[in-house]
Amino acid sequence: MSQQQAQLVNCKKCGALFVKSGNRDICDNCYKEEVKETDKIKSYIHGTGKSKVGFDEIVKGTNLPEDEVKHLFEIGRLFGVMDQITIKCSFCGTEFECDQKPSFVCQNCLNKFTKKGEINASFKAAQKADLKVRKTSVHFTNESRYGFIQNYEI
Repeated sequence: MSQQQAQLVNCKKCGALFVKSGNRDICDNCYKEEVKETDKIKSYIHGTGKSKVGFDEIVKGTNLPEDEVKHLFEIGRLFGVMDQITIKCSFCGTEFECDQKPSFVCQNCLNKFTKKGEINASFKAAQKADLKVRKTSVHFTNESRYGFIQNYEI
């Protein structure tokens, strides 16, 4: 059995030293504060009685810093209420519904930036080139074994 060794690290939020146990990069106090903020946001969303609540409305209604709400959203703390939140695209400003992915980029902008056609074409070209290299360079004889690695006798 291997034991995981405890590390002494600085909290990513407050800078305090704490013993890291697990995957958390923040101290227990900051973690408890994060849980309180998450509960506050969820209570606010459920308390509005609306089916969809805007991100800006959540920031104003909870009096939490926008960066903190954004951080909680991005790390998935608001996963249970994501389908009730609408956010604005960071690039074009279009308001859209969250479809279970913590991202501030709408599908239209995502398609513009990824250029799926070009990616698929370059992937297929790479596959063809790889197949061509494999067919021509791998010969199994006594002198060359496993492709490029020479089989030297000692």
